[in-house]
Amino acid sequence: MSTPEDPRSTPTNTDTSAATSEDGTAAAGSDTTTADAAPEDPVVSLILRAREEALVVRAALGPIVQGMKADEVIRLGIPHRHVGPAVRTMSRILRDFPSVLSKKSPAALDAGVNQVDALQRLEDTVSDLLTEIHATRMKTLHGIWKDTRDIYLGANREAESDKRLDQRLEPLRALFKRAPPEVAAPVIAADEARKAANAADRAAKAAQRAAVAHERAVQLGMVVPAPTEAPPNPGQGGGSTPGG
Repeated sequence: MSTPEDPRSTPTNTDTSAATSEDGTAAAGSDTTTADAAPEDPVVSLILRAREEALVVRAALGPIVQGMKADEVIRLGIPHRHVGPAVRTMSRILRDFPSVLSKKSPAALDAGVNQVDALQRLEDTVSDLLTEIHATRMKTLHGIWKDTRDIYLGANREAESDKRLDQRLEPLRALFKRAPPEVAAPVIAADEARKAANAADRAAKAAQRAAVAHERAVQLGMVVPAPTEAPPNPGQGGGSTPGG
């Protein structure tokens, strides 16, 4: 009877054509197949092995993790850092005063705080890792693109006297050519307009959230409304009085 294989020990596919095509780095034409015959890259193997282990962790967390709807917003009304101590205080109160009615036991409250603390530590670790992964991917992408561009410049000069090389470079020429100003200008203008509209929309939503938060704070007595400015008294200040 065969035993199930550990997914972390199974050979990983080192074909990077699918991953690179998403970023536009896969070579055009039949040249993409040449990478399949290359020796296994230990860095690629390490990365794909880490991905497999991440999938295992994600599957293990499946029963407890929860998603959020795109328009769902959770507001606590107080800074997050105050929630844990407040819950623990209430847990101690319930233990000391059993007569207080509660739908949750002190143990349940403590367990919830412990889970939040553990999730925060996991979130911090994963967030930092994702930031580093993204930075590494972008820097690697920039490096290989720059190298490819430099090679293309030299190969393009040599292609003037080599017809076969000229044909092989043809699929790449569209990527290295700069768009004419009359073509690029409308695209750039539309992109700038879109960015400006998005920025204005974000500012409007931020102002709306701030107004709602301020109104709620006033209702809770946490903020005293600013008094309306009273008209100046003619008998005070530096102004002259009639007949003075």
